[in-house]
Amino acid sequence: MRIPIVSGIKTNEHGDFLNSYPVNREPVLKDTGVSDGYLACPPGITQVGTGPGPDRGGIAWNNRCFRVMGTKLVMITSEWVVRVLGDVGAGDICSLSYSFDNLIVNSGDRLYYWNDAYGLRQVDDPDLGAVIDAQWIDGYTMTTDGAYVVVTDLNDPMSVNPLRYGSSEESPDPVTGLGHQHGEGYVFNRYTIQVIQNVGGLGFPFQTVKTATIPYGCVGPQAKCKFLGTYAFCGGDEGSAPGIYLMGAGDASKISSGEVDADLAALSPGDLTKVWLEPRSVADEQRLIVHLPTRSWGFASQVARRSSVKTWSVYVSGTTDAAPYQGRGAVYCYGKWIVGSQDGKIGVLDTATAQHFGQDVMWRFDTTLLYNESNGGLVHELELIGTPGRGNADSRVLFSYTKDGETWSVERPTSSGKLGERRKRVTWRPGIRFEQYMGLRFRGADGSLMGVARLEAQIEGLA
Repeated sequence: MRIPIVSGIKTNEHGDFLNSYPVNREPVLKDTGVSDGYLACPPGITQVGTGPGPDRGGIAWNNRCFRVMGTKLVMITSEWVVRVLGDVGAGDICSLSYSFDNLIVNSGDRLYYWNDAYGLRQVDDPDLGAVIDAQWIDGYTMTTDGAYVVVTDLNDPMSVNPLRYGSSEESPDPVTGLGHQHGEGYVFNRYTIQVIQNVGGLGFPFQTVKTATIPYGCVGPQAKCKFLGTYAFCGGDEGSAPGIYLMGAGDASKISSGEVDADLAALSPGDLTKVWLEPRSVADEQRLIVHLPTRSWGFASQVARRSSVKTWSVYVSGTTDAAPYQGRGAVYCYGKWIVGSQDGKIGVLDTATAQHFGQDVMWRFDTTLLYNESNGGLVHELELIGTPGRGNADSRVLFSYTKDGETWSVERPTSSGKLGERRKRVTWRPGIRFEQYMGLRFRGADGSLMGVARLEAQIEGLA
């Protein structure tokens, strides 16, 4: 009997049946002959350097990697040398963009430019005001303070003309961020998204496209990113709980599941504004990563297109499922994905390891519920079929079960192969009887790279 493993089922104290998504394992579509997909170990993180402080985001510009770490703007060379370019002050995650001539950095409520000729410069024009997001669009540096939309002068990016202020005209909700794609600008408000186009003129040079306003908004400056040729964002319409959406023409489609929504709903208003979205393209899969304070969620777009289930997974950097994921701010440069951590480490995503900055991390997946028309059953044998014997250590898999979907049994370990033991059969003979339904859980916390393509079970139905 083959048991589905890409997404499991569990229950909660309120009597709901919930999806249980894999932790530190990613669903991959591939016809292996064993199955039409499998759970893969996501890339680990190998440290390549140390920065001057906690990572606050990065960008690739002119084939070089730039990051803000602590209060410093740094450039990371292809030899992993960290060069400090200047001080941009304290703040949370930075907005970074670039023009033809300048790297644009929004740190705290300030705006900076950097280039090779002039180094780091702060825009100190008093007409700029506070900056919570910045975006280069059609020759202008566009910023917002949450109420107005401001552009710098076309011929002098250090200067701001107060007569050229704009505002969000379609809705009075506060501005939370800015975007630009397909020759259009986007003003993200809390409950709406306004589309603007450059029309020139002596005043504010952008005009609202009246029929294109999207009736969903975004919660914060970093809670949006370009994804699948449009924008993905965290937010919702007025009066609704936050979710993850994909922007369309005059509308948006929800891609988050109830479990992702529950994590978002549990955040404080302050933490909600700090949700951070970023895209990652690896091989033929495009993934959306949603960073929350205690963990990160990943959406697999290709798998979701061929599945009736919204396909998500969870990323953590510890031995529990509430350890913040440290591979944030991924920048593709020098042929690698470069990330930073909250303790100032610089790393690259590395498929040769499962560890994060040299530390083991947990992985886990649950199954759907076993059910035999209320007649119960007897589980004689379980076998995980996949790729054992890979990683940086001898590994074990821990098996447990639930008969109510909420409480779990004592774990039963078995070897998943010594290093190089690639034909190891990962099996259990539990001899467990269930009266109505039963769920299965498999977990590890070591350097195993084992992928799982199939779970086979020998189950005797009871009359």
